[in-house]
Amino acid sequence: AGGAADDAAAAPPKALLDDAEAEQLERVLSLPLAPANGLRGVLELSLFADLVDYMPWRRRRDVSVAVVKAVLGAGEPLDAVDKVERLFAMIAPLVKDPPGGAAN
Repeated sequence: AGGAADDAAAAPPKALLDDAEAEQLERVLSLPLAPANGLRGVLELSLFADLVDYMPWRRRRDVSVAVVKAVLGAGEPLDAVDKVERLFAMIAPLVKDPPGGAAN
């Protein structure tokens, strides 16, 4: 089994080359971060981290900052390990270096 299709599905996405596309994606990803959604709403965005991976590193950091602000604005405790793990997955660009060591 396996093959080119399986390899492509397993490979990490390449960042969008067009800054306008990245800006649009950043806006879309920021919509569900409204305070009305609360902590649970933010942490249940299952494809959030996957979509962020398509953005240039600088924009990934910007979106991660928006996630942190949304979580803090929710005013709810991170009272379970799974919540903390999901949060750290969403804000990875703030806590690790970019691939290759240089921000793009």
